[in-house]
Amino acid sequence: MKRIFGVSFLSAFSFLCFQILEEPIFLVLGIGLLVYSIIKCRFLNRRIILFLFIFLPILISFRTYFKIQQVKQIEKYIEHHEHMTFCGVISNIENRKSGYRILLDKVSSDGHRLGKAYLYKSKCTYCVGDRILSKGKISLPKIAKNDGGYDERDNLYGIGVHFKSYDPKISIEHRPIFSLNRALYRFRVRISENLHKNLPKEEGDLVSAMCVGDKSDTANDAKELFRLAGIISLLAVSGTHISVVSKRLYNLLRKKRFSYLSCLIISGIISICYGRICGNSI
Repeated sequence: MKRIFGVSFLSAFSFLCFQILEEPIFLVLGIGLLVYSIIKCRFLNRRIILFLFIFLPILISFRTYFKIQQVKQIEKYIEHHEHMTFCGVISNIENRKSGYRILLDKVSSDGHRLGKAYLYKSKCTYCVGDRILSKGKISLPKIAKNDGGYDERDNLYGIGVHFKSYDPKISIEHRPIFSLNRALYRFRVRISENLHKNLPKEEGDLVSAMCVGDKSDTANDAKELFRLAGIISLLAVSGTHISVVSKRLYNLLRKKRFSYLSCLIISGIISICYGRICGNSI
């Protein structure tokens, strides 16, 4: 019984860490411990399970409230700073036809946490995982001018990006010896290169977009055809890809007689890594 209470406490603590640190690994750990508690508590104490299921919506509600307040504070801060010096860690680099789009994570300026930002550069000599110092003009995402039109603000806010900066001055503050994001990014680039090497150009572009979310080389005509056919979602890595990968891995581990908790944690970690490979575009 003490073990069940301990697992329940660790599950609640993991969800709390996820709310504060926003690291997906804590969410996976919390879900795994929750499932373990459900299995072990089936005939012991259902009040613990009830507590956990009540605790989850409360945490989600608090996180939503604090997120809204954080976005308002960030907007207010950015509106008063047309030019700004800020630092952050590069989490993704996209090679587009017009140049490079750099996703900067853990952005801060003068002690203010600003979430994520997009930097647009014509040339890029930086690596994923680098901590950089950037200085330049910033702008907020645009709001849709017409009802039903493309709302850049809602789209970028959905992935945590709160502002953009075009051609800022960048200097590298720190380059770690090893970075998991950098290793996953290089793995993604290698997969994309092999697909383009072994397939015709158009097919390689499409398969690369479907498998690792790399749409940088996909022709606009092909995107328009997919959009008109109503299947544009095929060109993006979605939850279906993640569920297939995690489910197949889970079944494989179960056949190897791994425990339920081990299967959940391992498949969850692999799913998170796959999401990082795809540039968190899921």
